[in-house]
Amino acid sequence: MEFLWNNLTDKTDSGLTRYDTKMLQGLSVLAMVVLHLFDRVDFQGLYTPLLYLAGKPVIFYFAQLSDFCVMGFAFCSGYGLYKKYMCVGGQTKKYYNGRLKGILKLLVNYWLILIGFTGLSMLIGNGNQMPGTLWQFIGNVTTFDTSYNGAWWYLFVYILLVLISSFIFRCSNRLPDCVTFAVSFIIYSSAYYVRFSISDKNWFLTKYGLIGMTFF
Repeated sequence: MEFLWNNLTDKTDSGLTRYDTKMLQGLSVLAMVVLHLFDRVDFQGLYTPLLYLAGKPVIFYFAQLSDFCVMGFAFCSGYGLYKKYMCVGGQTKKYYNGRLKGILKLLVNYWLILIGFTGLSMLIGNGNQMPGTLWQFIGNVTTFDTSYNGAWWYLFVYILLVLISSFIFRCSNRLPDCVTFAVSFIIYSSAYYVRFSISDKNWFLTKYGLIGMTFF
């Protein structure tokens, strides 16, 4: 990772540049592709692995490591939001003026895709699945319940974290770095346990697992 090496060796560096961020986002995109293609052991009929380790394809372990892809995007977003927060001197009103516009732009693009595919689904006779019931459609429009596409879960998490980002940055600026890290790590650890060890039938627990891991 060139940008990591540059940041470690250049003592005058003030942080990630736009180029650095694009590199990290590109790596996250590649990781996302590897994760969704190869994070499985039921690969029969899908592809033929060439190398195995402990009875599993080597690519499977790379796919497991690639689970950082969402966190990579979240890190880039969080870093950019913090820089903007500091640029306005922590003035909440100025900070949120641009952030709310960004959220609305994101949602408009999402709604266009959602409505387009909902219409297509109805045209080909799959209206019982998409849009399904009225509550299913409302849940997906509001991002509270992304039953149409599981990968859309990040929308709700991202929007919520942006909305509370001013509070997060204000707390992190006032607390010692070690305390901020410790609290964040505790949230991450508990969210990890909730996400992978507790039933996902509870909406609040499911969201906590996703939000807590992304928050870190």
